[in-house]
Amino acid sequence: MTQNAAHHDVAEAPDSADVCIPNIGPKERAKRLRIGVIGLSVGALVAVSLLLAGADRAWRLMAFLPFWAGATSIWQVRERTCVALAQRGVRNLDAGEATVSDAGELRQIARQARRVKLEGFATAVLVTLALLALP
Repeated sequence: MTQNAAHHDVAEAPDSADVCIPNIGPKERAKRLRIGVIGLSVGALVAVSLLLAGADRAWRLMAFLPFWAGATSIWQVRERTCVALAQRGVRNLDAGEATVSDAGELRQIARQARRVKLEGFATAVLVTLALLALP
């Protein structure tokens, strides 16, 4: 797949919320999936350890950071958008980094990255709240 093949929808609607302009390819998504699973697993391990130790609820907040990192990584996979690459205005569709020069594509990728950040944060908040609700 060429890098141009990734933005076939751009000419039709470059600023549409329904259009996805990937800035990561399958190999890059696989990396983020592994990172996400590790992050969520670390968060779960922290949570279970604290629950078993009978730690105060305030200590359970420590699980938020790995949950946030893991959830954000998983959402990057789903949205085919790397937040860090978006911030730098580049993409990696598995052939190395390439600059995104089209302004419409940059806006759409930035929009997708904002959504990923919000989804990752919201997921981590919900999981952490569920953890805090446990006795």
